[in-house]
Amino acid sequence: WLASPPQLLTVSTVNGDTLCLEVEQKSDASRWRGDFTARYIEDITAKTGNFKKFHVFVKMLLSAIKYASDSVFMHLLTYQD
Repeated sequence: WLASPPQLLTVSTVNGDTLCLEVEQKSDASRWRGDFTARYIEDITAKTGNFKKFHVFVKMLLSAIKYASDSVFMHLLTYQD
């Protein structure tokens, strides 16, 4: 699910209402970081037609990262994708 070359992914929440994602490319240590509020996550999931509460979205994201579900997965895309 992670694009090549191998990457490190860090996921955390701040105050229970902000999702922080950080991706580091192992080969050159370049990083991307994004902070997303609960409201943003809920708004964007509503726009997809598959609304998720913030805590449900985070739980699903962690499930995908840990390969804990056959029905939840993720792909990290670059700007070129």
